[in-house]
Parts: sequence; structure tokens; C-alpha cells
Amino acid sequence: MLNNVILKTLRDRRRSLTWWVVGIFGYLLGIGAFYPIVAENRGQFEALLEAYPEELLAIMGVAEQETLFDPVGFIQAEALGWIVPLVFAIYGAVQGARAVAGEEEDGTIDLVMATPLSRSGLVWQKLLALVLAEMVLGAALFLAIALDTLLFELDIPLGNVVAAALMAVLLGVFFGSLALAVGAATGLRGLSVGVVSFVAAGSYLVNSLGSLVEGMKALKPLSPFYYYDAANPIRNGLDIEHALVLAGLALLLLEVALLAVRSRDLGVGGMRLPVLRSGKV
Repeated sequence: MLNNVILKTLRDRRRSLTWWVVGIFGYLLGIGAFYPIVAENRGQFEALLEAYPEELLAIMGVAEQETLFDPVGFIQAEALGWIVPLVFAIYGAVQGARAVAGEEEDGTIDLVMATPLSRSGLVWQKLLALVLAEMVLGAALFLAIALDTLLFELDIPLGNVVAAALMAVLLGVFFGSLALAVGAATGLRGLSVGVVSFVAAGSYLVNSLGSLVEGMKALKPLSPFYYYDAANPIRNGLDIEHALVLAGLALLLLEVALLAVRSRDLGVGGMRLPVLRSGKV
């Protein structure tokens, strides 16, 4: 039963996952192809970047100590610093919201729970399906950058690429677990996506601007994006402590989801409001 539920979830999501893979793979190949142009015209691009405010560069993932003119810095600034983490976070949020709340809103939760599957089993299996889907995205990320190194002579250690892909997967699983927990507690897919989107946008800005805005630097460790890229894994390799923080937070949110589904009626979203119809209450 465990494998069937996981495989069914992945099968139901296979088309959308395929497009996400195509998107991230194609974007990274395009970025890799553009790097030789940047390297050959470094002087012109440096002059252009000098006109950009630091805040804008920070939002785009360009750290103060980074340069766009070596392969690692270029990939970090153009992909791993902002596009990649947001893609993994958004995918995780959407799929996490659909895990339990989506089943309720689609009216399929009764069919699922009519099987020998327990409530805890439902949550665990949905999370495992999310982890596997994020790992597929991570594999696409790794393969695209590895192909960039071959086709466009980007000198990036493959071990560091693995570390960067792993941190992206963990970030996506964190936001997926958050969406799963909110959805399990409320039964509302839209609310779950909204809450996670707000958290993701706010924490991304805190991490990006924390070093530039007075008083915000102390808040950076509160952002999951800080643990994703503070150690700069594409340049320095995997930071075990940061990886464990993201994994630990995901497990904590999983426990919240488990407690939520055990304590309420899964057939009814916990925060739904009554609908008034003409002539009826």
C-alpha cells in the first residue's frame, strides 16, 4: 500500500513535474550558454553592474563578495541565488498544499481513507512523494549544470554541484512540509499556498537584504533561505549543519501535520465558512 500511494501521487503529478524539469533544465542550459559572452565582454558588463543598486543585486542573488565573472559566481548569481530556490520552494508549496487539503477539496479524501491506510500513513506517504519529486528536480539541476561544464567549459566541481542541488531539494521539502502542515490543519489548499507564499517572499527578502538594511542582519538566521545559501555550496561544498537545520525543520512540520490530521474531521476543511444561497441559510 505504501508504494502504491507514493507511485499514484507521482503518476498523478507526472505531467506537471515533467514541465518543471524541462523549465529548470532549459533555463540552466541557457544560462550556461550565455556565460562565454559575459566572460568575453567583462568590461562592458562590469560597467553595467556598477549602475545597479546594491539592494537590487542582493535581491537577484548577487552577494557582496561574489563576482559574476567566474563560472561559479555566474551560476550563483544567475540561477542558484534566486531562480532555483524560488522554483523549488514554489513547487514544494503547491504540491504540499495538494497533499491533504487538495484531496479534501477535490472530494477524494473519503476514497483514500476507505482503504486500510491510516491518517499518519497518508501524511507520511504524501511527504515521501514530495521528497521524491523534489529529488527529480534536483537531478535535473545537477545534470544541467554538469552539462554546462562540458559544453561551455564552466570549471565547477561536480561535488559542489551535488551540494547545491541537495540544498535546493531540502529547501523545497521545507516549504512543501509547511504547506502540508497548514493544509492538514485547515483543509484549505488556497490558504495553504497563500501562507507559504507569504512566508517564502518575506523570508527571501530578509535573507537578501539582511546584510544591507540596518537592523535586519540579526533576522537572517530566521530565514530558511539563509540555510540554503549562506555557506555558498556551489563554491564551498556542502555545509552539514545547514542541511540538518532544513531537514530538521521539515521533520518538525511533518509532526505538526500528523497531529493536525489526527485531531479533526478530514472530510471538512477546518476553516470553511458557510455558503449562503438565495432563500436558504
